[in-house]
Formats: sequence, structure tokens, C-alpha cells
Amino acid sequence: MRISRITIMTLCISIAAATHVMAAVGTMPMVSEEMLDHEYWTKDVKDADKVLADADTVKRLNASYLADPNCNMNDLENEKEVFDGEAANLARWKSAMSNLSVYLDGKHYDRDGNVLSGKVVMGILENIDDPNADKEQSLRYGICVHRTDVRVYPTDVIIADDPGDNDFDNVQSAGIRVGEPVTIYAESENGGYYYVHTSCASGWACSEDIAVCKDKEEWKKAWDIPDNEVMVVTSSKMTLEESNTSPELSGLMLTMGTVLEKVQPYEYGSMITNRSTYYNYAVWIPTRNSEGMYERKRALISAHHDLSEGYRPITSANIVAQAYEMLGDTYGWGAMLSSADCSSYVRDVYKCFGLELPRNTTWQAAMPVLKYDISVADDDDKKELFDSLAPGAILFFKGHEMLYLGHEDDKYYVISSTSSMVNPDAEDKIRVRSVIINCLDAKRANGKTWLADLYEVAVPYVENEENLAIPVFKEEKEEAAEVEEGGSEYEEVSFDDTWEYAGNSKINDGIARLYRSQAEDRKNVTVCINAGHGTKGGEKVMTFCHPDESPKIVSGSTAAGATEAMAISAGGTMKDGTSEADATLKAALVVKEELLKAGYDVLMIRETEDVQLDNIARTLIANNYADAHIALHYDSTATDKGVFYCSVPDDKSYKEMEPVASTWRKHERLGKSLIYGLGKAGFKPWNKGELAMDLTQTSYSTIPSIDLEIGDTVSDYSYATLVKVSEGIREGLDHFFK
Repeated sequence: MRISRITIMTLCISIAAATHVMAAVGTMPMVSEEMLDHEYWTKDVKDADKVLADADTVKRLNASYLADPNCNMNDLENEKEVFDGEAANLARWKSAMSNLSVYLDGKHYDRDGNVLSGKVVMGILENIDDPNADKEQSLRYGICVHRTDVRVYPTDVIIADDPGDNDFDNVQSAGIRVGEPVTIYAESENGGYYYVHTSCASGWACSEDIAVCKDKEEWKKAWDIPDNEVMVVTSSKMTLEESNTSPELSGLMLTMGTVLEKVQPYEYGSMITNRSTYYNYAVWIPTRNSEGMYERKRALISAHHDLSEGYRPITSANIVAQAYEMLGDTYGWGAMLSSADCSSYVRDVYKCFGLELPRNTTWQAAMPVLKYDISVADDDDKKELFDSLAPGAILFFKGHEMLYLGHEDDKYYVISSTSSMVNPDAEDKIRVRSVIINCLDAKRANGKTWLADLYEVAVPYVENEENLAIPVFKEEKEEAAEVEEGGSEYEEVSFDDTWEYAGNSKINDGIARLYRSQAEDRKNVTVCINAGHGTKGGEKVMTFCHPDESPKIVSGSTAAGATEAMAISAGGTMKDGTSEADATLKAALVVKEELLKAGYDVLMIRETEDVQLDNIARTLIANNYADAHIALHYDSTATDKGVFYCSVPDDKSYKEMEPVASTWRKHERLGKSLIYGLGKAGFKPWNKGELAMDLTQTSYSTIPSIDLEIGDTVSDYSYATLVKVSEGIREGLDHFFK
């Protein structure tokens, strides 16, 4: 078995099978006592201490997250300094009124276990109104002085899903560490909250936890710390020593990833906070004076605390060690309870290395970093990828993410901040609410294992300017269809009415051509290139959409619910008046030459303006003479929207219908591979590169087969562009058949 991948680091772990050991610390099943030591996962990793990304790379990565709209980061330095505060105030109020009404369903509760009332909701709405909102309002700048929460609304009211479960609050959004910058857009009616932007979130923060800077220059100096003066909190939590002399610093809590500025020796005498500096780190701490303005003060942090001088070097050993700093800590939805949920846990870990990751799982999965698309990979595919994966990679399934640790025999392990999972002993749902290590064999509430539901892997310290996920799947084992040599440049291929489903075709007396590659590195793989449309009169004939005559699932040129579609449509018109059929033929001829040169045999459905083969006939010819089928089209829109393929609709009845049931996974693998290849060639995917559609082609295909939209009616289809298209398709096929 082979998979397509870029190897980051070879991970070879050879250890005896561990058993579930219940020591003083309880563990999940299949997690041994030895696994509680972070060095367990890296002791056999080659180059575990090798630096995987330098400071310049980290800065470029942070800039790439900030620039990618799918990461939803806030570019605090470049936000408008004057804005319409009245309009923003009204928009927040309207949004809150709409969203808060959802919680008046009798199924949400306050901190006392009472059903949430309209009176409570109205109180929240009244506090949203900023009495100082102005048409031309100046942006203010602030620094967080106490670890605080970002709230969806300016209230300390808890909106719980279960009565009495006050550790899960729907009003909670994110956390802000001490020393982090914010921009201030509004103040609540009672003055108790500021509406702020952080680097990764927007919402309401307690005003007593935010110090306002006199200007942007002071604000930037407070947090933009020179690299050689950075001090990073690397323990889960720590507190400053109590002090009556400096009450504003007494017992101050600092959480993982907090970045402070080192106090230089010349900046203090022999004493700080009425103490000598022996066996302590000297740091600057931001504080809030009696007027609510920013000041900074010197403080001491005891030498036994985990504090890094500068950001930690990004190594496999360091990442795992950092992840273990929170092992067993409380899960905090939206970073409440001064803790972390799954995505903020990963943020906190990687912040210790200087990376400023997006806030939630979806946004982190969108990062322009090295990524593997494992959405259609089976468990064996995933395990094979993990065997070559470095510890610390981020694994995602919908609604949760985790850090990869390693494997022992056939068991694969992760660490994450977990809210709930299926009880491994009783098969019921249990509330975990801790940072845990577990095997990917763990069950989810939907009955699937964690391994089965994983859809992506991301390596946040490896750049990926194209932001394309590498599809992962194992090699197909089916034999390529055999075609006898014709002894000439090409051989003619005709429709055979004895083929399966042949009776459903209505137009089938046209001839296709099969070309043999003359390249030295001939692959013995045949690719059908089907130039869309180009069958005169085809739009006047109807054929069954599906082999079993069931109705169409998704509307397209044929409406959902119809059982028959045009045998083959005439197609659209390009911006210059050229028919889509002529444009796809031009593209197909260029693709043919690229594939023949690369060693692929090519089955050309048509090489003229008209070939009398409907969509079913084309598909059946491809089924019987090719190993993959690509129909080329231009979408009917006029926005230059990008490239995509028509994916298989997520409909149970359709996926259980033959031949779809036997082939839809292959279609998806081919589609993802081609979008990956086109992305490498410089083409932008639209809608993540796919659009669900139950096409006639897909419905009748028994080989990997997709409709590939290589642009729309206003896209450039010059020869130079089509050469790039052909190179992208060849790259995708290389990946698929590798």
C-alpha cells in the first residue's frame, strides 16, 4: 500500500505493547503509566531536537494567518482609527436581539438552574447600548492587565445547556492573556465592559481588566517586544507572590503563552516589589491605574516557575513537552475558567513558540500551512500517514482538534482538551472536561471512532503559500482495463450495446479515439478526456438521470426530482461568443498532448465539433476503455469563479445505488487530486474545489470519474492558460495514480 504525502519527519517507534495501568493518576484505556512522561513519545524520534522552523519562518507564518480571510484574524495595527460608532452600536444590538431569542426555548438555564427568562435577556440587551457612541468615533487602544474573558454579550449571566452545569457557558467566546493588545470599539451602558478586538476574537471584555493607552504609540510599545527581551510563560498557570506593597501585582495569575518583557539590569536597583531579585526573573507587568489608564510595573517571578527567555525553539521534543504542561487541567469552553477548550489549548501550546494561531477549529483548519486532506481516506490510509508524521501535528474532526503524539503497534495517540466522549466502559456519553491522552480508537457519540471521523491534518510550522491540502489515500488495486494495440497513431473505439446500462443511451453511433503514448516512461494507464457538449441535437433527447430511474437529487441544468435529463446539452457561451463546446474541445486537445507526453494513454471522446455520443454513451465508453474519466466544462457563471469538480452528493439512497456505491469514493479521490494539481499550477479553487451534483456521468461510472469545471464563461482560455490547465491536470493524475 502506498499513499501520497510529503514526509516531514520519519517517526519510528518500536516499543512493547502497553497495558492500561491504573496508578495514582487514572488514565484512559490503552494509555500506560509510561505514557504520562512526555519523553515517551520522542525518545525514539529521529532528530527530535532539530529546529523545525526559525524565527523568520514564524513571522511569515503569522503574517500568512493574518492575511488569510478564512482564518478570521484581526489585524489590530491596521484597523481604521475612526469609524461609525452609531452604526456599529445598532448592528450589535440587532444581532444580539436576534441571537439571544434562540435561548428563550425553555432549554437554557441561568447560574441558579432557572429557565432563562425574557427579563434576563432584556437586561443583557439594555447593557449593549453604548451611551457614548458617535457617528465619527475614534478607536481606542488597550492592554489586558488580568487574564480575562471575551464574552458574546456584556454580562456575567451564564447561559447553560444543563441546569447546574455552570462550567459550560454559551456566552463565553475566548480568553485574553495578560499583556495582550486589544482595540476598543465600544463601552457597555453600565461601563462594566468594553467591546474589543483581540488578535483572534471580537466581543465584550470586563473593563477593569483592560488598561487604556494614551495613544497608539504607547500601545504598540507595550506589546511589540524585541525578540531579545521576550519572556514567555510556559507553565499551565502561575501566580506572582502576594504583596501588600504592590497590591496590583499581588497573586496575579499568568497563563500559558503569556508574553512579558524582560527588565534589564540597568532598569532596577537591588530591589523590586520590596524584595531582592535573587532567584527570580525580573519582568515588566502591565497595570491599570485609578483612571483606567495603562502603566507598567516591575515584578518578580520565582525561579522555579516555567518561564522561557525568548520563544521556545520549535522541535518535536519541545512541542510534546509543552503540550504536557496542561495534562489533566480543566477543559474551558471558549477558554472560560481561565482554562482552554480544544482549539485554545492548541493556540496556547503554539504561542510558546511564537505562533499566533486563529481562534477556533474551523479557522485553524484553514491555515495556509502544510495540510493533508484525509476526508476520504480509510483508517489504514490515515495510519500510514501518521507513521511518517512528527509529534505535534494538529488533527481535526468536525468540532474538535488534537495534537498527535505517536503510536504503539497499531494504536495511535493524541492529547487534547476534551469536553465529552463515549464512556469506554459503559458505552454511554461521559463528561470528561479535562486535557487527556487517549487512543484514536475512542468512540464518539455518533458511534464512529475518532480515527474514522478525522478529516484533516495540519502542521502549523510548515509554510504552504498555495494553501492546498494534499489528498491522502492508498493506491487502488484494480487492474487497468486492457486495450489491444491498434498499430497506428490511434485506434477507433465505438459503443457496444451489450455493455451494462447500454440500453439507457439514446445517441451512441459516434466514434472515440484511443491514443497510445510514445513516451519512454509509458505508464500503462488510460485517461479518458471528455470535451463537454458537442453533440448536435442532444438537448432534444431525454435519458434517465440514474440507472435505476430514480429521481435526481440536486438541481442543476435538470431540476431535482426529475427522472430524465437532456441526453447531452448544447452548453453555454463564452464571453467572446465562442460556444462552450468549442472552448472545452480546445482545452481537451491541449490536455491530450500533455498527458501523452507524460506517458499516459488518452481516450479522446471527441476531437471534432460534433460527435454523436450522449452523456451515457461517453461514460460507458470510458468505463470499458479507460482507468479514469475527466469531463471538461466551463461553468455558466460570469465571475471567473475558479476551478472545481462536481462531487458526489451526501445522500444515502444515492450512495447506495450501483454503480455509485462501488465507485463514489474513487470519484472523490480523483476530484481532490485534480484540484490539488490545478492549485499547484496556480488556479484558485472555488468553494474549496467542489460542488455536490448527481450528474449522469457520475451516476453511470464504474471507474474514477469527475466533471471538472476549469473556469466559467469569462475565464481566460488562451493557449497559454490551457497549457497551465493541462499541467495541473497531469500533476493531479500523477498524484492520483502514484
